[in-house]
Amino acid sequence: MGIKAEFHYESDEVTIHIRIPLEDYQKLRQYQSQYPRAILKRLDGEYPPLNEIAETQRIALKEDKRLNMLRFLDRHLTSLCESEARLYGKIVEKAQTIQEALELSVNLDCYQRIGTGEVQQIKAHGYFYQEGDALPPVGMTGGYQVMARLETERGGAWLFLPLTEEKKQSMEKRLGVECLEERRAEIFRLKEETLAEYLPGSGTVKELKQFAQALEERENYQRADWDRVYASLLLEQPENFREVCEVLEKSASYQLLPEQTKPAQYQTPFGYLDLNGAVPLHPLSEELVTSWIYGRLYGELLEASYEMEESYVESLDGKGLTCYEDEIQARIEQEQAYGRENGGLAQYLHNVLLREKVCDIEVGVVVIAGELWSKTKIESYGALSETQTEALKAYLSGQFSDGWGEGVAQREIDIGDAELYLYFWHPELEDTLYTEEELEKTLEMDPTMLFS
Repeated sequence: MGIKAEFHYESDEVTIHIRIPLEDYQKLRQYQSQYPRAILKRLDGEYPPLNEIAETQRIALKEDKRLNMLRFLDRHLTSLCESEARLYGKIVEKAQTIQEALELSVNLDCYQRIGTGEVQQIKAHGYFYQEGDALPPVGMTGGYQVMARLETERGGAWLFLPLTEEKKQSMEKRLGVECLEERRAEIFRLKEETLAEYLPGSGTVKELKQFAQALEERENYQRADWDRVYASLLLEQPENFREVCEVLEKSASYQLLPEQTKPAQYQTPFGYLDLNGAVPLHPLSEELVTSWIYGRLYGELLEASYEMEESYVESLDGKGLTCYEDEIQARIEQEQAYGRENGGLAQYLHNVLLREKVCDIEVGVVVIAGELWSKTKIESYGALSETQTEALKAYLSGQFSDGWGEGVAQREIDIGDAELYLYFWHPELEDTLYTEEELEKTLEMDPTMLFS
């Protein structure tokens, strides 16, 4: 059950009591505009100390900062498992302000129950919150090795790993998921922050859980140890988190040297790596392999004349864009001219493993079944794995919506007396990119007829 807030407003004309579930953001905003000076009188939730704080702090309905803290607590406390909720129920008694109640809720790992049923603090808070700071992520109850994002039919949730069995079962019940460990989640942040650049982007919750446990075992690693891990990941190119754990285990027996002392040592940006006779999992191939990613396009044709008071805008889908294929291709080549010698969009890949694997990304267009599509050429050292392909699709989606594609959309393409604006991403477009095989299935076409 969520927290309900009761506000009181009194004037010469009227006295009003308002009871609002904090999760009902629309109703909260409505009453904020109508009665901004209404005062919070009480909270109706599972934690009586929060009610006592509300009575003493006299929070006005117009106070967004403290109301947002309460709204965070409303969502955060419903994410706690049973043992976490009991623990918070004890430690929140020491809170004097909403800010303190919030900070306690995200530092539960700093407290433990003792034999008498009381609670003692076992370490200093790892997370400090000051009013006005960005709110912490919902679900965080202390330190973690891996923070990941999980999407389900009921919406998204943050995962903080390692994960206890109780917490896993609690999340399954709350999210309506039968087997959480089989779901895929995207890595968002790691305690060892740089490590994220050397990993596959996503994995199953089971894989990420094992990975987080492996990181806990390496809690005392120093900078030199991590450099050896980075060099090992770069050389071995793991394609999933099961292989990442394997590389972490093996790297303990590897040596990272400042200079090469024998031919079998591999040069990396961190030094020469000696695998002590082991063979890399997926060494980079010298063979260049070409693959393709396709996406839908959208356009707006802007026509203006002296006789027209306002410009006329015509929306164009893939079919409407086909007659401008040459002009569009010329503009795309112009947009990509800078940086082509450095691999085009490949040079901006954030993930180090992908940047090592992919040597060139070039965007173009092609007519498919009577429609104009984007056609992105990817050259890599050896074939791309499924994980790598999905990571590249996510990267291109970001480039098309907020990066390179946004720049293209802001510059007109001259079409005679009109101006054409081209969008690789648009609210009207389906936000999906396809491999060649996926496109064949989507369009239900014979591969030999696809580009005719």
